[in-house]
Amino acid sequence: MTYTGSKYVESLIPIVKDNWGKLGIEVVPELMEFGTLVEKVYDKREFEMYNMAWSLSIDPDPSGIFSKAQDVPGGNNSVGWVNEESEKLMKQGLTEFNQEKRKEIYKQWNKLANEELPYLFLSYNKDNVAVSCRVKGVNPSPYIDWTYDIQNVEIVDVK
Repeated sequence: MTYTGSKYVESLIPIVKDNWGKLGIEVVPELMEFGTLVEKVYDKREFEMYNMAWSLSIDPDPSGIFSKAQDVPGGNNSVGWVNEESEKLMKQGLTEFNQEKRKEIYKQWNKLANEELPYLFLSYNKDNVAVSCRVKGVNPSPYIDWTYDIQNVEIVDVK
């Protein structure tokens, strides 16, 4: 299941069908409006496989998606991945204030998630931002949309 109205999805479907077909897996796309997909995946948990996207905040804590507490209808852990080691690492990450130690904890968590593979991660967006030298106040970031500080943006004369 996936959503309509996306060039990414339109490109993804033939690739998935071809690649998985080579493995003997027939992929039959079921496209629907995004709100319907959200209801089926998160509220009703009626799916075999789905394609959606999400992102984490600037804080690398994954518990908002992968914690046991999110493994409920309406929660973000729609795939129901509950792992004791994952829970332990997420708790450690949330209670550790030393950034280097947190980095190591989340590195361990990422290794576990890649071994257990609760999701098949298909892509990671890399956004490119180009800004004229006449535009001031734009602070592009991989974690915060550029429109967050739109009130600070101004166009200036460059001479």
